[in-house]
Order: sequence, then structure tokens, then C-alpha cells
Amino acid sequence: MPVIHIRASIPETDPAIERLVGGLPAEVEAKAGLRPGGVWCTYSCLGAQSVAGRVVPTPVAGDGGGERGVAYVEVLLRPRGAAQMDAVLRAAAEAVADALGLPTADVWAHGTELRSGAVFAGGEVLTWPTEAAPGRSGGTPR
Repeated sequence: MPVIHIRASIPETDPAIERLVGGLPAEVEAKAGLRPGGVWCTYSCLGAQSVAGRVVPTPVAGDGGGERGVAYVEVLLRPRGAAQMDAVLRAAAEAVADALGLPTADVWAHGTELRSGAVFAGGEVLTWPTEAAPGRSGGTPR
């Protein structure tokens, strides 16, 4: 299950954020070939940011105008190979750009492959069969 965290200067009250958080999971699932309901998404508004040494003011919610700065996307997922990481990163970056009205070049995305035994979810530490360590919970990979 990929978890996608998005940070940008657009206030949480802007209608674009609800569309983003509500629509991104299904869009990433479809474009990256993931099971429905398998992508989780969060959004946090940056209080301030600078891009190339220039301070970008936080826009007013809903005005759709002004400079919107850069969006930062962090993708966390179990190891699935370079092709899957590429597909998830591209799909997430494109969905963020579309929803926030940004050029794709203004979305900076980073993927991290999670290590078996280093994730706590669903009340237990998760391990996956290919890397199950002795003595660890065999929690269901999500």
C-alpha cells in the first residue's frame, strides 16, 4: 500500500485540496496498476517556502491566482521494483500538478521503499514473506 504525503503552500481550505486528497488515490491506483483502496494520501500546508532563494507567499484559499510555489510529494511503499516506483511517482506527481494547477516541473517527488520489519500498521510490525525475519510478526502486508 503506497502512502503519499503532499506538502505545498496552498491552504487546506482551498477547494483544490479536497479534490486532490479525494481523487489522487484512485488516479494513482489506475495509472500504476494498483489494487483499488490501496493508496493512502495526506496533505499539509506549508507555512512558508522559498524556491531558488525567493520567498513564495502563501496564496489565499480559493483565489486560484498568484504564485503557488512548488509541491513536495513523498511516496512510501513496499519494494516492488523500479518500474512500479516509476509508475507511482509519475502518477502521483501528475495528479498533484493537475489538482493544484501547477506545471509538472513544479512538483518534486521522492520515493522510499520500506524495509520489512520497519513498518507498524494495523496493530503490529509488518514483515513480508521474502524478507521475514525470525521472531518477527508475520503481519499482513498492506
